[in-house]
This record gives sequence, structure tokens and C-alpha cells, in this order.
Amino acid sequence: MNTHSRIEQFGRASLLSVMLTAIGITVNHVYTLGTGALLLGTALLTLAVGLFTWFRRTGSALALAGYALMNAWIVVGFGAIKGLWDVTLPVFAGTLLSSVSTAYPKPVFGTFGFEISGVLMFLGSLFVLYYGLQLVPTRRHRVWLATSGATAFASILVAFAATDRDVWVAPSNGVVKIGVIVPTEGPYAMLGNSFVKAVQMANDDLKDTKYRYELVIRDSGPDPAKAKDVIRQVVNVDKVDAIVGGISPHEFRIYASARSAGSVTAPTTLRTFRRRRRKGRFGLERRSGAASSGLRS
Repeated sequence: MNTHSRIEQFGRASLLSVMLTAIGITVNHVYTLGTGALLLGTALLTLAVGLFTWFRRTGSALALAGYALMNAWIVVGFGAIKGLWDVTLPVFAGTLLSSVSTAYPKPVFGTFGFEISGVLMFLGSLFVLYYGLQLVPTRRHRVWLATSGATAFASILVAFAATDRDVWVAPSNGVVKIGVIVPTEGPYAMLGNSFVKAVQMANDDLKDTKYRYELVIRDSGPDPAKAKDVIRQVVNVDKVDAIVGGISPHEFRIYASARSAGSVTAPTTLRTFRRRRRKGRFGLERRSGAASSGLRS
């Protein structure tokens, strides 16, 4: 069966899968690009329909190549990288790994709409991939491409399990810097000051340990804008090895937004962060009992 015959048989299903996935991509990117996501969605839909129609009417090899490249862009860029790696794997594989081993940080999720649209973006890309493969004229090439895709998917799973694992990097000077970010002024001051005293008491109890612990206490305050600057300073300037905090509601939102920018992930009370060696990101981990032995040895 030649390309034209396969286009007649699977072309409309392919175009429909691309259009529906483009809608999912648009919804997902509204959370990061705002109204700019509408331009992205419009571009994806216009290119898909335009290239497909061009090929149907003229049989142009250039139009078919452009449509194939667009399919690849959706599958790899939006499906595998953003949909699978950034959303689907943390939601499912990350949650599973953190439940069976304290070596893996518990993932922190964004809004329901962002997460579910990310998963749908990945699922949609699978349909784009499937119907795109159906347009390939020879069975041998379809099998080869499908096998390559399955191998790539398995490799991504292995890579996620390897890179998501939290790695403790011992400080060269023997000092572990722990950022304590809580509101010490405003409506949450009582909770914040109590939290600081609890952390200081815990630090005083750590006498016979291999490392010395230095607390970097910062007031997040009642103003979300100030809290964001404080978090960035602790991460980027103070270079802490761990963070504890997360008392007021706006702190959770700020940590989540910082996570999407690739800086930190959102903490909760009495949870800490270990700085990851890659891209300066922080991994979330519950610290209790054997889980904290990396610091207490």
C-alpha cells in the first residue's frame, strides 16, 4: 500500500489526533504561558490542517515531510519531554518510587488542571505516534520506527528512576546549611517563631555527629512577593543544603511556582530538601529515623 492509499485510510484519524492533542497542549501551557498558549495552539492547529490539506490536494512531498516533522515535534517535544517526563512520570512513577523508598523524593504537584492536561498531552501524543506510523508505506519501516519508540520509552523510564533518586552530597567543609523559611511576623508569626525554636532545639541536640549544622533563618513574612525573594536568596545566594518550612498558605504556592521554574519543589512542615547535583534543583524527602541517617552519620 503506497503513501496516498494510507493517507486515505488513516489520514483523517491522524489529523484528528493531532488536533485534539494540540488542544491539550494549549490547555496545559495556559498555566505557564498565559494567553500566549492560545498563539501556540493556533499555530499547531493551523500548521497541521494546512500541511495535511496541502498534501491531500497536491501530493507534495514537501507538505508530507512538514506534516511528519510536526508529528515528531508533538510526540517528542510535547509528548515525551513535557507530557511524560515533566508530568506523567512524576505523578505516577515518582509517587510509586517515593512510597517504596525514602531515597526518592515525594513529588509535589501543581494545580489539577495543569497535571491532568499534562497527562492527556502525553496520551494524545501516543495516538499521534500511532496514526503517524500508519502513514509510513512499508511495514518494515513501521516496525523499525515502532521498535525504536518502544526502546526510547523504556530508556526514559530507566533514566527517570536513575535521575529522580535523591543523592546526598557531603559538604567539603563539614558544615550542613539548613534554610529555615517561616513567617516570623504577621498573622502566622506565632507558628513561625514556634517552628524556629523547635528547629533550634533539634539542632542543639545534634552534638555527636559527623557534620556541623548551620541554620539560615529567614522571615518569609505575610507578603507573597517578599517570600518569593527570600526563597530565591536562600537557594541561590545562601546555597543551603536543605530547607525546612512551609507554614502559611502562600508559601506553598510560591514553592510550587519556583518548582516549575526549576529551582525548588514545594515543602511541607517538617520536610526538608536535599540539593540535587543537576541543574541546582532540590528534591523533597521526609526526614525521620533511618531516612535521616545520611546527615547524621
